[in-house]
Amino acid sequence: MQKKLAFILAAGIALTGCADLFYGNTTILSKGKNKYQAVNNGRDSGSTLSAAKYKAQAICQAKNMHAVYTNTTTKYQGIDRNVKASIDIAEEIFRHKHHRRHPNDNIDVYSTDTGSDDDYIVTLDFKCEY
Repeated sequence: MQKKLAFILAAGIALTGCADLFYGNTTILSKGKNKYQAVNNGRDSGSTLSAAKYKAQAICQAKNMHAVYTNTTTKYQGIDRNVKASIDIAEEIFRHKHHRRHPNDNIDVYSTDTGSDDDYIVTLDFKCEY
């Protein structure tokens, strides 16, 4: 029983640590009177917003309150979407014609990643309430 409890505790701590690593780049700005703004950059809008909400909930839970979201803005600031789509199409055509794999580790030799961890910026306004 003790081994099972120790395993559950260790897994919980490990998962919490992973969550902090994933959501760790969110900046929280205090606006006074339990009002805050979470600002986060990310590769896609969905996970970037989720990270901001995670941090907002953590701030409010630390005060035994819950987060109420009052405003959200998402801005794409990466490479032009048309250029990105063109590069992705060209890469797919090239892969189809010249499909090769690295002999040692099965990684595609030809890979163009046009994404960045700064492609999206999400601003989430929230307040902590009882």
